Amino acid sequence: MFGFISFAFKLIFSAIISGAISYIKPKEERNEASAIFASLIGILSTSVISVANQLPDVAVGYGFGLTTLAVLVIVNSLTKDMSFEGRLMYLFASIIGIVVGVGYILHAIALCALIYFVMTNSHELLKHFEPKHENENDKQMEKIIN
Repeated sequence: MFGFISFAFKLIFSAIISGAISYIKPKEERNEASAIFASLIGILSTSVISVANQLPDVAVGYGFGLTTLAVLVIVNSLTKDMSFEGRLMYLFASIIGIVVGVGYILHAIALCALIYFVMTNSHELLKHFEPKHENENDKQMEKIIN
């Protein structure tokens, strides 16, 4: 009975966290269909990993490996016609579902927050990695090459 209750909580948290990852898109690109699709992908991966967790101790590693691979292949085949950002969002939704299926709900929340932060602030983060001024050595190397 307690196993069923924990499975239900995992499915609920997976649907909520995976649906929240769809809000990375800009407001004009957001729609309910993408949130529902991300939630369903999270629920699929959570349920498959939770069932693989019930295997005997000898086969748990193989079960996790095969189900993780199967989920990623399914998500990749479902999203092959989408843009790169859309595919990445759904792949992360499946990874969040896998993490919740293993039982690490707080880890999945932290991963979702990190993905949201990186995707919404990617332009500002890239500014820190680009040099503000050209180096003298770079100018000399360009003269030598040209």
